[in-house]
Amino acid sequence: DDPAELPANYYTEITKHASKPIAFTEMGWPSAPLSVAPDNPHGGSEEEQASFVQRFFELTKDLNLELVMWSFPNDIDPNSNQAFTSVSLRYNDGRKKPALAIWRSWVNGENDH
Repeated sequence: DDPAELPANYYTEITKHASKPIAFTEMGWPSAPLSVAPDNPHGGSEEEQASFVQRFFELTKDLNLELVMWSFPNDIDPNSNQAFTSVSLRYNDGRKKPALAIWRSWVNGENDH
């Protein structure tokens, strides 16, 4: 429900099972409640999405990451009846969400890591 609740070892646990570089694919966090279940407590907001991106990079900063890939380049059409219509870091018209700036700052090495 809250990115802050991710345990400190949520991602580093993988190092106990793999010694090779690590790839995270198809990751994401919704920036709006899930369209197919709007009353589901696992909804989302732009603030939660931005918080998740920040938390992810903080928790993985000491891992040997080879690849980190967000699920979708742009949101899916909200009328498509898909669960993850708001998971992208951009709206379906291409406008940037706040989480994209945080993503880019980590990827570009602009954070203390």
